[in-house]
Amino acid sequence: MAYGNGVFVAVGGASGKSTILVSRDGQSWTRVSYDAQSFLNGIAYDNGLFVAVGFDETILTSPDGYSWTKVHGTGSALQYLNGVAYGGGRWVATGAFSQLLVSQDAGASAWQRVNLDAQGLEGVAYGNGRFVVSGQLGRLFTSTDGLAWQAVSSGTDANLGNAVFGGGRFLVFVPYRGEALTSTDGLTWTRVSGLGARAATYANGRWVAVGWGEKAFLSQDGLRWSEEPLPGYRSLNAVAYGNGLYVAVGDYGHILIRRE
Repeated sequence: MAYGNGVFVAVGGASGKSTILVSRDGQSWTRVSYDAQSFLNGIAYDNGLFVAVGFDETILTSPDGYSWTKVHGTGSALQYLNGVAYGGGRWVATGAFSQLLVSQDAGASAWQRVNLDAQGLEGVAYGNGRFVVSGQLGRLFTSTDGLAWQAVSSGTDANLGNAVFGGGRFLVFVPYRGEALTSTDGLTWTRVSGLGARAATYANGRWVAVGWGEKAFLSQDGLRWSEEPLPGYRSLNAVAYGNGLYVAVGDYGHILIRRE
């Protein structure tokens, strides 16, 4: 889920079919056709461009969320991409089998592989001049250029999920333990307990996090969180802010809106 150029864009899929949905108001959504059949796992917007990633190493780009171009894809179902982020003039996409794809082209048209010592990579975020990548078995990596990486201690051996940056702070979710890791520099990490979420966004001085259950989580500093009830049980995978709205999307086509 991402917001940019006046639109929300959600990606995903079900029953072997992939989906791109676009909305200007979070309520009316348009399904977009594109030249790729691979299930999409992640999307980001930056530098005037949407970049979506998914199975078969598929990478799609769009300036407006409606017209998409396939710029990468191996055709091999063995490798799939989970997340993507932009910073320092380059894009980084995380792979399920310990590989990153890096584009030093701000237009995300050409990509190269980088191998990391991990069993699988999940989230990626950029902030304070560096990328942070999360993976299985508590693996965390950081880089200032997306090419040379160093491992840092996470303090856990649990599988890590999405990585997010906002308000001068990184958040990395430990989804199956109901907690998160936080850091201001990407090097030293602190555990945040009682945060049963798997995605978050930062806007207007506030964090909003979503995941499983009947509540969302709110925070001003990323350390102390309060709970907010949701209308019934939800399984939410992503949340974005734009045009005065928080929009969260999840399983079974669930879409929730929270006005600022």
